[in-house]
Amino acid sequence: MLQNSKTPPRLPLTAQENQPPFSLIFTHRDCLIGLAVVLLAFAFRLLILVNRAQSPVVGAFDPLPEGTDQRVYYESIAHYHDGSYPPTRYFFQPGMPWFLIAASTLLRTDNPGALRVLIAWLASVNCGLLIAITRLAFGRRWIAVLAGVLLALYPVSAFYDTDFVITSQAAEFVSVALFGALWLWRAPRQWTGALLIGVSFGLLALFRFELLALAPIVIGWLVWIRRDRAILLQMALAVVIGVGLVLPTMLHNRAGGADYLITPVGSAEIYRGNSRDADGTYSTPLASQTTGGDYLHFLANDIGLSPRRFIELELHKIGLYVSRNEPGNDLSYVQSGADVAPILRADPLDFRLLSGMFMFGLFSLFVTRKQSASSFMPLTVFVLAFLAMMGSTLLIWVEARIRTPVVIVLIPVAAYGVGYTIELIRKREHWLELRAPLLALAGIGLLLGIAGVFESSLPRPLTASDLPADAQRVIGLYDQTLELAGWRIEDQYSPTGTIAPFQPYVVSLYWRVVRPTTIDYSFSLAYFLDGQRLLGV
Repeated sequence: MLQNSKTPPRLPLTAQENQPPFSLIFTHRDCLIGLAVVLLAFAFRLLILVNRAQSPVVGAFDPLPEGTDQRVYYESIAHYHDGSYPPTRYFFQPGMPWFLIAASTLLRTDNPGALRVLIAWLASVNCGLLIAITRLAFGRRWIAVLAGVLLALYPVSAFYDTDFVITSQAAEFVSVALFGALWLWRAPRQWTGALLIGVSFGLLALFRFELLALAPIVIGWLVWIRRDRAILLQMALAVVIGVGLVLPTMLHNRAGGADYLITPVGSAEIYRGNSRDADGTYSTPLASQTTGGDYLHFLANDIGLSPRRFIELELHKIGLYVSRNEPGNDLSYVQSGADVAPILRADPLDFRLLSGMFMFGLFSLFVTRKQSASSFMPLTVFVLAFLAMMGSTLLIWVEARIRTPVVIVLIPVAAYGVGYTIELIRKREHWLELRAPLLALAGIGLLLGIAGVFESSLPRPLTASDLPADAQRVIGLYDQTLELAGWRIEDQYSPTGTIAPFQPYVVSLYWRVVRPTTIDYSFSLAYFLDGQRLLGV
């Protein structure tokens, strides 16, 4: 925590003004409050661990389900000891396996329970770090403490802090990067901030590569705010440190014959999340199963096949992103968390509520910008970081464990909004003073309502008023209910009559619903050559 001062530090509004001296000093009271928040977070996570361990639900705890990411990461410990790790080239993000190997070496055990407790403790300490981040940003002790408590009790991040997926570590590295940036802003001569920025982004590249999108945001913000030669040297040091941490992995992959730097994922994931039959969540639809190679080329074809559906899919993903829903992958917050841990079910804090609090915090910072310029300026980095993290998620699909680290940038601003509200109610002299905040809350509710419509109603089914002229007409009536009206080969993928390896062969089928029905019909499609069936789905 930071020592109180009677006059809050004033942020330089021009490049010529000097930042007043700022020191990171912990009082005994600060340490006790921070420790209390950390212990609260740890107790919360330990209770989740106990609930999950006692549950008979497969996947809630141990044994780890076959084929899941957390099992692959955990088994790297045994592979390391039998000499088969690291592999010739990495397929999964290498950060998490090496973290577990180092943790098991430190604890002198590979017991899953012990490793989970260590992960939970590190995540709890991160709540204390968020207190420091918020204090650096806004200079208010009790708002900073509120931010730490919100992170301590946010149920989704607490759940992922009890398992072997990358979510917890990604959130911690985001915190370290923000702490380093804000410390460097407050205390320009403290080069430790540059060291923390470099280390955090180097590790993010190894743990959760898409979050590297934060690097230009943080570095660009500092350069823009400071505008001096020293910050250029400090950021150059951060880049050197970050690259230095990633370089051994790159060289290892190259030596193993890989044509990628860290992992082979990238355009394939973008295609899977945005293809012609994607639904905005983690899935392996037919489009991604039958496509290989030039994924971005085929994505362009999919978008051209129906631009309207693509736009509606992206709007659906935005709605899903700010909703309370937590789509899972091979570790489900709902099935392995809320369904087996009563404390998670009882926690009212969800992502939609936190998103609304964040938006109200933005409003609060905007209306108080003249009174506290030093609190308003960090808003830029929080907003840009949020947009970068949201964009990196929407670039693929919405998934709880991918989305969750963004709470590190949401919570400080949300806590500021809560503090503004309490002070406004306490000091107001007339009810008209609440008019603007109430209008802001109404606007936020409207935006979240529109996002909810996007989530529930889009993308709409594709319809046509008539069969296209180049389609083959068919008369096929099923149960006097469903009629196959025709079909058309989409030859921008493959020439008619030709199936190329690893390239999609796309056929559009046109159906007519003759009468209302609740039946979920299915169909099979096959490719015949000279009467012989070659392929089918």
